[in-house]
Amino acid sequence: KRPYHHTTGWLARALGRDHPTFASTVAVPLPLQGGTRVLTANRHRIGRVPDELFDPLRSLYKDSWLSDELSGALRQHARQPRDESPFAATGLAIAMGDANIACVELGGFDTHQNQIPTLARRLMALNEGLVDLYRAMGRQRWEKTVVLVYSEFGRRVTMNATSGTDHGTAGVLFALGGAVKSGVIGTWPGL
Repeated sequence: KRPYHHTTGWLARALGRDHPTFASTVAVPLPLQGGTRVLTANRHRIGRVPDELFDPLRSLYKDSWLSDELSGALRQHARQPRDESPFAATGLAIAMGDANIACVELGGFDTHQNQIPTLARRLMALNEGLVDLYRAMGRQRWEKTVVLVYSEFGRRVTMNATSGTDHGTAGVLFALGGAVKSGVIGTWPGL
């Protein structure tokens, strides 16, 4: 098939339309596009919104199906503290049963220069985020969970002149969580 012919994301195609889904983003991330309805939230951008600001929407939607959608979104909004990380918000959505499929985006990995210190900071942020996710979900839910950590584009293996790497085909995918059998899958081909 030709590149870029899909109008839906890979996760949406794989799972179908029957899963409550959450994304800690402003817009629906590409992997979830075209599937089930996705509840999105981005705490770092909007902060905590006073409940009374939603009164006009409640009034507007009171006799439509959007009333239930708004109520669900407001319940999710009310449960989240102001300083919550996107990973913690995602874990809470899963723990509370608002989602069983979720996406969190973490940028800053396009390391064309100064890759070593940049990558160290970004990987520390990823590590802290995964700890937030685990804590918010709780051990019992974590034991039934598969988490995929991946990049949407690959990198070249060798460094460029500015101590970074450019776009290429090398990549990595981590699968973790209680529902994952540990170990390395596949054979390392070497460089």
